[in-house]
Amino acid sequence: MGIFGKKKRLFKESAEILAQEGFSDNYISKLKEEVSQLKKPADIAKGNSYIINGLIVKGDLTEACEAFVKCEAEGSLEKLDKLLYPNLLQNLIFAFFARDKFKEAERLYKEYHDKVLSEHTDAMKRTLAIHECINERYENAVTVLAKILDSDCRFVDFCLVKTVLKLDMYERAMELSVGFDEYNGKNELEKEASKLKKKIFDGLSPKDKVKMIKKK
Repeated sequence: MGIFGKKKRLFKESAEILAQEGFSDNYISKLKEEVSQLKKPADIAKGNSYIINGLIVKGDLTEACEAFVKCEAEGSLEKLDKLLYPNLLQNLIFAFFARDKFKEAERLYKEYHDKVLSEHTDAMKRTLAIHECINERYENAVTVLAKILDSDCRFVDFCLVKTVLKLDMYERAMELSVGFDEYNGKNELEKEASKLKKKIFDGLSPKDKVKMIKKK
């Protein structure tokens, strides 16, 4: 131990919950508790980014977006580490897109353009595809998303299904939605995934409807 004592590790308890339970209600609650005790703006910004990202992953999309807008208005994310900002914005753009809040998603894309596109990651490519989809360049969006479909990037299948449905590609959407069970139990994500599956079903031929029912 140094002469100034051992530095306390931030978000230690929430990290332990995350390791044990994943993105659970307990994890978010503990994070909020930890953030409420912080004093440094940079630490608060980091904690709020963890909360918002955690809410998105667990499917609480509206709460995540509202939390960001509040932090944005307060300026409490201005001290956020520049390495954390891109992923936060990319996930938020997805959260707005998933709920058909295209105007809000596009605002973030344009207002924070430099940050959003600052990294050459799959999450950035997903965000670029969302931007293309919102602007009705569906083929471009599909091309980008198809290339990262097998990556570890979250929500790619969701974005791809949402986009191919704009092209009335119902059979392809049915194939791509095979992994949608991962959204079960994830609140608004499950709700939005169910909406997409209904759109798929409604647009299928009678023969393909039978196939889809058998896969359930």
